[in-house]
Amino acid sequence: MYGKIRDPGWTVVFHPVLNIRKLFIELTNRCNLNCFMCYRHSWRCPEGEMSEALFVRVLGEISQLAELEEIVLGGFGEPLCHPRFWDWLPRLRGVAGDARIVLPTNGVLLYPEHIKRLAEAGVARIVLSVDGVDPFVQREVRGFAAGEVSHRLTALAEEISCTPGINWWWETVWQKKNRAQLPDIVRLAAKHCVRQLIVSHLLPISPAQRDEALFDPELTQDDKNILTRARIAALNSGLAVLFPRDKPVTDRRCSFVENMSVVIRWDGAVSPCYRHLHGYKETYYRRSKEVPAFRFGSLWDSGLREIWTKADYQQFRYRVANSLYPSCSDCTLVEGCDLTVRQAEGDCDGGFPSCGDCLWSREMIICP
Repeated sequence: MYGKIRDPGWTVVFHPVLNIRKLFIELTNRCNLNCFMCYRHSWRCPEGEMSEALFVRVLGEISQLAELEEIVLGGFGEPLCHPRFWDWLPRLRGVAGDARIVLPTNGVLLYPEHIKRLAEAGVARIVLSVDGVDPFVQREVRGFAAGEVSHRLTALAEEISCTPGINWWWETVWQKKNRAQLPDIVRLAAKHCVRQLIVSHLLPISPAQRDEALFDPELTQDDKNILTRARIAALNSGLAVLFPRDKPVTDRRCSFVENMSVVIRWDGAVSPCYRHLHGYKETYYRRSKEVPAFRFGSLWDSGLREIWTKADYQQFRYRVANSLYPSCSDCTLVEGCDLTVRQAEGDCDGGFPSCGDCLWSREMIICP
């Protein structure tokens, strides 16, 4: 049965097409680091890892996704922490077809001797978190263990460059702790043959973290100069760098919806994006709010086809893709609107889950 949106004078009809192109699989939401900026500090949900029974269901679903282009083994945990990671990877490759497998990692458990094994198991891209050009800044941002990653960058780069079929991207969270190093991070990435560098702002999860975010309330002139030097470094080195926007604007773009993405949580819940995967607190522009976890279904109850083509999920994607939701950040009523801090009730126009205050759609928070 086709889903519809009705209004006097027109009707939008949604055809139930299984056109998922990007699949995020959260193998675990546990992590071997305890970064001060991590969303898990404001979670009220359990931690765990995907079971064998659920993984088998996921494999069965993947085999039916004819338009699938990319599988990202990411969520809010470290995938290499899953006890079955190395056993499951070849099985995933067996059903992935032509889809790329992407491994986001903090790098603590990644060693040069793993690269060929990852490539043989079908991983086409590693996305490594690098937040400083030296172990001292890397430790300040992500904790002591993360400092060891800096010592392995050259060896990892050499192994990746001589291993066919695999490349790497880096991602960094630009914040006060590493603000001055951004141009040097760009140059370091170019030196190590990184295909693309993703730069994201810090999303504060507490009032204390608000002081670490560079965009809140706005970039200083010094930060703008640093950003300019980073752009010039990228241009001179030929490195592709995805920079975040400096401030929220009405023009919005949800990469999750535009890429026809869906996220499978470690427990089988099917979520539309990272923002609503677990639920957490956000604190920016003097607004503190609870962002609720939201799912359109669970693989324990339904298949991806049934969940993806449900009328409410189709209507949600249509609404977001066409920006048919409020733009809270530049709304003249935002200072007196309590819906921006009561996200569980949806947007002011009745849309649910709430997207009006999402910094992902503003391209200020960026994920691989």
